[in-house]
Amino acid sequence: MKGWNYEKTFVDDISYHEGHWKLYETFGIDPEKGSLVVLGLDQYVSYVMRW
Repeated sequence: MKGWNYEKTFVDDISYHEGHWKLYETFGIDPEKGSLVVLGLDQYVSYVMRW
């Protein structure tokens, strides 16, 4: 497969159709430090790690 699989890639970035979601601000994550979010196959958030 070439390119991105958009059904399995989640990015908080500017979207051509929907604008910027600004999830860093919504969840209180420092964009300079970042975070790790583990999702299940059903997209259930099972773990969030901030550093």
